[in-house]
Amino acid sequence: MAHLAAAALSGHRAYRRGEWIAYGAPVIAGSGMVGVYFAPPFGFPEAIWQVAGLYDEPVVLVRLIPLLASEVAICEQRGWTALEEYFESDAPDLLDLTRTERRGAKSAG
Repeated sequence: MAHLAAAALSGHRAYRRGEWIAYGAPVIAGSGMVGVYFAPPFGFPEAIWQVAGLYDEPVVLVRLIPLLASEVAICEQRGWTALEEYFESDAPDLLDLTRTERRGAKSAG
């Protein structure tokens, strides 16, 4: 994931909630993860979601979530809000880097 940080730094831009990147190949060797999603850092206290930055600009933290092909498809077809709704309703274990496709993901919606 170092290339994501390098791209952000060289492009002088930050990734925002709701952005995703589809790679079309495994992001993690041996896994079904073919994309990444930038989400709010849920699971942590909201007080740390945003911190003071330079020049009075806040720094908003994001959580990087590896995506399965079906989850990338949700983003592409229905947008990031639909993906977050799927995460809430189907409750996949987002910390499990070996998780596999689930029946509900392909038809989420």
